[in-house]
Amino acid sequence: MNLTREYYLRTYDELSILSNTEKCVTVLMRNRDTGELVVKKTMNKSSFEVYSKLKEIQHKNIVNVLECFEDGEHCIAVEEYINGKRIDDYCAGKAISEEECIRLGINICDGLEAIHQKGIVHRDIQPKNIIISNEGTLKLIDFDISRINNRNKQKDTELLGTVGYAAPEQYGFSQTSNRSDIYSVGAVLLEIFQKKEIDVSQKINKIIIKCMELDPQNRYSSVVELKENLEECIEIKTIEQEKIERQTKKEEKNLPPITLKYIISTIPGFRRKKILHVIFAVFWYVVFLWSFGAVAFEYKHISIYNRIIGAILSEMSFIIPYMYLMNIAHIAERVPRKVFYSKAQQRRYQIGMSVVIFIALVICISFVLPLDG
Repeated sequence: MNLTREYYLRTYDELSILSNTEKCVTVLMRNRDTGELVVKKTMNKSSFEVYSKLKEIQHKNIVNVLECFEDGEHCIAVEEYINGKRIDDYCAGKAISEEECIRLGINICDGLEAIHQKGIVHRDIQPKNIIISNEGTLKLIDFDISRINNRNKQKDTELLGTVGYAAPEQYGFSQTSNRSDIYSVGAVLLEIFQKKEIDVSQKINKIIIKCMELDPQNRYSSVVELKENLEECIEIKTIEQEKIERQTKKEEKNLPPITLKYIISTIPGFRRKKILHVIFAVFWYVVFLWSFGAVAFEYKHISIYNRIIGAILSEMSFIIPYMYLMNIAHIAERVPRKVFYSKAQQRRYQIGMSVVIFIALVICISFVLPLDG
């Protein structure tokens, strides 16, 4: 009696058949006690060796094989159920950049690297076997026609694979290997880029062409090498993007040099250069500056030195916050050097800095001019 088989028969209910092919019957099952969903795959017992090795792999980009056992002439595998979208549907349903496509290619390489290290060739890398889970994690699934790499054979016993994605050697020209999966990765990337109509870089084109070389020896030697090339593309794009951002910031921060004339032209009341506005502004600025400075000289019991310092700090508690609030001489962009991407962001910054500076100066004044004076 197979105890593992009996456990799944007693504990899980079969919900529906997900697929039924000559090679594999895939059934969705649910745990009666916990409600957990799993997938049961019934295959020829020749798949047992592959699934036994898959069970040993715990990798975020590979479907998790929970159990695998032989049942007469069949191999039974129980896998985690992945709720998500196949990669082509995922890419079609959202705006996706070249960089995101490259990162998906890197994730595929990560998953393939894990199975290649165990000597497994997937042989069916295509969009329907690459799922993006609802959590956003890429998973390689469906190892129904996978095989253990055998370098001693000249060609595969069975000619299997999906037309358009399978490497030429899968049709009987030679033995399939890890490079066969690399061909399929190139085909998947090509389809994604073409469907999204992304104007890909010359380097990405070269990578896809190398992946899909007819002669396996002309392809990448491993998915690690392919992954490194894909990562270089992102690094190049990142460097180029940083250059563009630095240039943009440089242009946006190209402020006039600070001169007296320039400062005056940015003060409220002087900006429109109308004589009545200027006279009115001068009157009120004198009133405010006098009132702020005169406060310190009311403290007759403290030294003249403290009163002068107090007067200076009092004037600063009006002038500096007011400069930030009104952005006089574009101080908000200058101290510290800062780029704003919206008027609202700049306004929030100006108000916040004004309040912080005012509070800081008031605290300083309280040490120079005692409140009990």
